[in-house]
Amino acid sequence: MSSYKNPDNIKTRNLIELIEKKKKENKLLTDHKKNLQHQTSRYRKIFDKSYISIWEGDAENIYKIIESLPCNNGKELTEYLSTHNSITRGLIRLLKIVDFNDYTLQLFETDNKDELSKSLRKIVTIYSIPGCIKAFSDMKDGLIYSKHEIAVYTISGRKLNLLYNVYLPGRGNGNILTSMMDITERKLNEEDLKHTVELAKEQKKRTEVLQNILFTLTYSLDKEIILNAILLEAKKIVPYSTANIRLLENKILKVVASVGYDKYGADKYIHNSSINLSELGNAEDFLNTGNISIISDTRINPHWSLFPETSFIRGYIGIPFKLKDKVSGLISLDSDSTDTFSNSDIEKLEPFAHAVTVALQNSYLFETTKIELEKRRQIENSLKKFLGEKEILLKEIHHRVKNNLALVMSLINLQSDVVLSEINPDIFENLKQRVYTISLVHELLYSSKNLSSVNLESYIIDLTDSIKGTSFFKNEIKFQILIRNSIELEADTLVPLALLLNELLINSVKHAFPDKTGTITIIVSSDENNKYTIIIKDNGIGFPKQKKESTSLLGLDLVESMTAQLNGTVSFENNNGAVSTIVFPQK
Repeated sequence: MSSYKNPDNIKTRNLIELIEKKKKENKLLTDHKKNLQHQTSRYRKIFDKSYISIWEGDAENIYKIIESLPCNNGKELTEYLSTHNSITRGLIRLLKIVDFNDYTLQLFETDNKDELSKSLRKIVTIYSIPGCIKAFSDMKDGLIYSKHEIAVYTISGRKLNLLYNVYLPGRGNGNILTSMMDITERKLNEEDLKHTVELAKEQKKRTEVLQNILFTLTYSLDKEIILNAILLEAKKIVPYSTANIRLLENKILKVVASVGYDKYGADKYIHNSSINLSELGNAEDFLNTGNISIISDTRINPHWSLFPETSFIRGYIGIPFKLKDKVSGLISLDSDSTDTFSNSDIEKLEPFAHAVTVALQNSYLFETTKIELEKRRQIENSLKKFLGEKEILLKEIHHRVKNNLALVMSLINLQSDVVLSEINPDIFENLKQRVYTISLVHELLYSSKNLSSVNLESYIIDLTDSIKGTSFFKNEIKFQILIRNSIELEADTLVPLALLLNELLINSVKHAFPDKTGTITIIVSSDENNKYTIIIKDNGIGFPKQKKESTSLLGLDLVESMTAQLNGTVSFENNNGAVSTIVFPQK
């Protein structure tokens, strides 16, 4: 059986294939549309429901202008736009907002898209310009992404700090897409932290400055050095051009310290400056109230007195300081530019006013002390001179008394030769010894360092040596001196004590030892009750049994009389020999 092609069948088959192909294409197209719709729906959900501000904008005209500007790269464009503010603002206005999400409305505090679209100029301010210039620069360099921080304002005027991310597809490749994240709180925290750090630095600097001032106040008494140091330290806290400290005396302000004026050729003038309050506008009222004065511009201030030598001063702050609760001077800080000082400087400068007060008080105290010490030195010199003259005079008196007593003894010697046959020679010997006893006191006073007292032990040694030279002393008799403490006695005490000691010692030498041999012991001590005790004992035959008879017999009436002069007591007893005990109070 033969086969053949039926044209109608071929056409039908081709048509069926075409229909099937179209069905497949339509299905693919339908699936693509569904997928596109799905993707678009997802995008819109992300776009609309995101908690990040998203903008879509047409920047085609911006690209055109950037390409026309005389800049080869982003760096040159940044420099150009930074100096052409009007062009920068024009580029910002060329941005067409195509769309933005709902969160953008919330972020910028509005519910009206038209209001937000028309408020671009209000949103973008001078704080936004650096961020916009950065985006334009990245466009010029052909970057796809641009990231920076930007500051803008909401519709209600609240400032926002935003992290700004821009997708830049390039000219002719579609709209730019911008996302903005609110970092206002983070920036505020950063600013607070920065402010805290700055405050800590400021406080540290103030502490160091005050420590330096305290060191200067502690280790220096020179008023000029201290005041100049205070001014130099103040400059670290409140910068100035020149500064001075003036003291107020009888309505005259006189400069006592200054720094910086040599730079302006006013150093000599300021050093010799003494100004009457009447020449300084409202200075008198200012000092009376004790308030701090700030002048922003001296050229327009009606109370500022202009002097040719200090005409460079444009800004001024004056801080009065007090001495004894009264304004006594002024710290002046000057600036060669206007609006230099502010109210915040007042608190910073208060410690320096206190430091000046302390420095001046210390200086006055130092000067007063110097004057007082000089007066005392002069008085001491006068006293030394007077005491020297008195010492010479006392030496001369003691020397003359000693010589006069020596003359008395010579006269006694002359007279004793005449009457020896009629009177007992012991009478003259006793008299001579008593005179010598007094003479010895003055001799020791004359040779002592202080001229007012004599060491008792030294005196007793000399007294016993003098007794050994008398005619009734026998070589077989010995003296033993026991003194426990060093005792110094004045002349009015020593003279009566010397006489009674002499009397007791001679009495023992003459009467205690019939066989001409023995020991006389002298014991001296003092107690906690401020009393002296002197014991004179010998190992001889002792006192007669009847005390009254013995004192008369042995001539001890003088001993009792001298003891009374000392406000003391005397007792006599026998204890392996004669024992005499004298007790008298210290003066």
